[in-house]
Amino acid sequence: MVKELEKDVLKCVRDCNGNHVIQKVIDRVSIEYIHNIIEAFRGQVGSLATHTYGCRVIQRLLEKVPEPQRRFILVELHAEGPKLISDQYGNYVTQHVISHGLPEDRAKVIELVRAQLLVFSKHKFASNVVEKCLLFGTDEQRRKIMLTITAKNECGEDSLQTLIKDSFGNYVIRKFYILYSMKLC
Repeated sequence: MVKELEKDVLKCVRDCNGNHVIQKVIDRVSIEYIHNIIEAFRGQVGSLATHTYGCRVIQRLLEKVPEPQRRFILVELHAEGPKLISDQYGNYVTQHVISHGLPEDRAKVIELVRAQLLVFSKHKFASNVVEKCLLFGTDEQRRKIMLTITAKNECGEDSLQTLIKDSFGNYVIRKFYILYSMKLC
């Protein structure tokens, strides 16, 4: 019976209308009554986060399910890290973790981004995640991001010029400039 419920929940999540129903249930029904619905996501979080409709449901779960019940969701999201950051839909879930997550979850994402900063900054979807890191990171995290951008490579060049000229990277530089001009960096 429980397996059938889990199967039905996941089917609804992937449906263009059903996902709205699941989102409303998560939003409106008390956590004690939707335990089985939440459990249906166990082991499925990564694939749902990269799904057109599933990404919305995962964001609702992150907003409405309290700790420690949502910890497995974040663990599964962190395991998918770079894949989600550069995914068409997963980047929205990652941005949600940055803007609404606990400081330790935000820090994990920011470190993942910083490890591949130039690649992510030049990527259509991942560049939005980099911008979100600048916006919601601590002063120290923003400083490390900018030090990474301005660090010299083996040819003695920094990434700043490359990003300024890049169609997505320039938005990252603009975001930093806006934050800097507001004295947030």
